[in-house]
Amino acid sequence: MPEGSKTVDQALRVLEQLRGGGPGTAADLGRRIGISRTAAGRLLISLEEHGFVRRTDAGFDLGFDLLRFSSALGAGIRAAAVAPLQRLAARFDETAVLAVRDGNDAVAIEQIAPGERVVNIQYRPGTRHPLSVGAHGLAMLADVHVQVQELEPALVPRLAEIARIGYAVSRDELEPGVTGIAAPIVSVDDTPIAAIGIVAPSNRFPDVAAVAHEVTTAARTITAELIGTPRRDPARTG
Repeated sequence: MPEGSKTVDQALRVLEQLRGGGPGTAADLGRRIGISRTAAGRLLISLEEHGFVRRTDAGFDLGFDLLRFSSALGAGIRAAAVAPLQRLAARFDETAVLAVRDGNDAVAIEQIAPGERVVNIQYRPGTRHPLSVGAHGLAMLADVHVQVQELEPALVPRLAEIARIGYAVSRDELEPGVTGIAAPIVSVDDTPIAAIGIVAPSNRFPDVAAVAHEVTTAARTITAELIGTPRRDPARTG
């Protein structure tokens, strides 16, 4: 690996270690990623100068300037989805979630949680899971552009049904006792780029048909705002 690329790679690994393993000293972080204390110290100083890390009593930790990037990420989809997310959360008094597709993963970028519930599902921004599990991931995976031969054989008929009806349902896939329903938001070429849906404890999950109708309507509304053309309704076109 070229030296410049190696340095960038190491800096990103430091940030990943801080995100997943918590704060640490230069020596500690060096051990975590397999470089010397001196090299880790140089990386941390550079990252600190840019606001990506900060010094705390526990050592170096993630810097607040990273929030500038997270707030800008998916800004267009977020802006289009705010009102639909709020309507979904208010309509069902459950958590409404927006996720985007990142390679083979679904990544949550926004949620609206119910205000009065003692217990609710927290699908915090940054939560990541494979597309092949969970309603949001499956909603984005079930698309005509997906190369089905690359999928687990058992998934193929399920994805075909999801594509036919326009939404995905998952139960106990990401967490026991949690159910989700989500529908895809698509780009101008009809490729899924995001999904919007409701996640809730299974024992009080709202009427599936009602949730499915609302999330597919929300997905079409967001798609129309993003690309100017509403997506067809699979339930009406067969």
